[in-house]
Amino acid sequence: GSGFSKVGEEKQAASAAPVREEPAALPKVAAPSPGELQEKVYELYKHDRGASGRPRFDLAADVSADKQVERVLIHDRDLVIFGKGYKGGTGSSFLPLSQFSSPSDIIDLSAKDLTGDGKAEIIIKGVMHAAAPREAGGGAVDREVVIVFQMQGDALKRVFAAETARSMGK
Repeated sequence: GSGFSKVGEEKQAASAAPVREEPAALPKVAAPSPGELQEKVYELYKHDRGASGRPRFDLAADVSADKQVERVLIHDRDLVIFGKGYKGGTGSSFLPLSQFSSPSDIIDLSAKDLTGDGKAEIIIKGVMHAAAPREAGGGAVDREVVIVFQMQGDALKRVFAAETARSMGK
């Protein structure tokens, strides 16, 4: 209607303030060690690329802008780089080495500071196969090559390549 009116009143016994329970302590989860994190980065690369097994070549060298050593490896025909300081320790870069027909065509992986900038360049030796010209009798031409890559920012750039030997037929 037009307002409130008192109809009745009841007395209640005083009660204690409700007891507040502390929330159960969450279990402490240990952060992965830097080595474990690097293995997870490598596993993520393998998952994304559908790769399995172990790398054919694996080395450690300071190739990127930070002061830490990166892991440089060749998995199948991919040149892969990752490390504790590389992309915050949570990422990798890869470059398909499509100039080689198969992983067995990659003979060697090494790293050395060739430019004097304090960072190692990545040196790959391998064999490239091509069809020989008809006038040369056909068949295949095998070219041994040396290719040098350098990290420029987060990208791998080829900075040098040379043919060191050539063979055709027997």
